Amino acid sequence: MSYAQSSVKENLAPEDFQKKLKATEQAILIDVRTPGEVQQGMIPGAVPIDYNSPDFKSKISKLDKIKPYFVYCEF
Repeated sequence: MSYAQSSVKENLAPEDFQKKLKATEQAILIDVRTPGEVQQGMIPGAVPIDYNSPDFKSKISKLDKIKPYFVYCEF
């Protein structure tokens, strides 16, 4: 299966986020919370990339642009 690159941005309620994540083949969950926020509860299987980290853009740019990503952040 191949994926077309798109930049669909949706803010989802937690239940909808979880359902869509589980229903999406090859989905990768990116956790952009700070280390302090992650300490409050890690998400199993998530890839942690601290949004405030100086190398954030570098890490994000190395992600496979074909795969579908879900981004989790703390509001």
